Amino acid sequence: MPNASTPLLVFDGDCSFCRLWIDRWKHLTGDRVEYAPFQQVVDRYPQIPLASFKRAVQLIEPSGEVYSGAEAVFRVLRHAPGKGWMHWIYEKAPGMAPAAESVYRLVASHRSGLFTLTRLLWGKRLERPSYELTRWLFLRLLALTYFFAFFSLYTQITGLVGASGILPAGDFLQAVAQALGRERFGVFPTLAWINHSDAFLHFLSLGGAFLSLMAVVGILPVPVFALLWIFYLSLVVIGQDF
Repeated sequence: MPNASTPLLVFDGDCSFCRLWIDRWKHLTGDRVEYAPFQQVVDRYPQIPLASFKRAVQLIEPSGEVYSGAEAVFRVLRHAPGKGWMHWIYEKAPGMAPAAESVYRLVASHRSGLFTLTRLLWGKRLERPSYELTRWLFLRLLALTYFFAFFSLYTQITGLVGASGILPAGDFLQAVAQALGRERFGVFPTLAWINHSDAFLHFLSLGGAFLSLMAVVGILPVPVFALLWIFYLSLVVIGQDF
């Protein structure tokens, strides 16, 4: 049952082209506008002729005012963030209102052909893509990349840059400190300035692997990815040639 305090846009539920665009407008307006096929609500609005419902969309405002055609569409889009300017142009720009209504009537009289064309150009749905699946997949793959990188480092970090490694991190940091002084923290940012022992290097690499698994399952993604970046940067800096 439509909410009397919310604008209601009534459309032809038997029109595939209409339903396609209604889905798009629903996505834009959210719950600020309600939508219903006239086949379900026609008896509630005896003041609107059945022919009007079949000819064009009807916007029924909470005040009882009724708007149809292009004006109804532009009034609906006032409730879509960033789209209110369209209704302003419809009302204020000279000749815009009659031109828009003419275009609306032209479209309404060729719904079937335009539905086929729309499906060919845009596919089955017109909603703006949310990229949720892409984002989900990208973050999981990034987390897995981190995991393999950290775990690989864990198995060989001390042999590479440990105290008895090929290029000891301690020797590298000492040389940098002597050459750059305080500037070293900005030029070579790494947590190893706090501690560069073998145990701490293992903590960074194994801790990074654990954080990566947290990111894979979606636990606290924002702070976890921030820590992953810090841990990995710390290891890259002291990794030198590796």
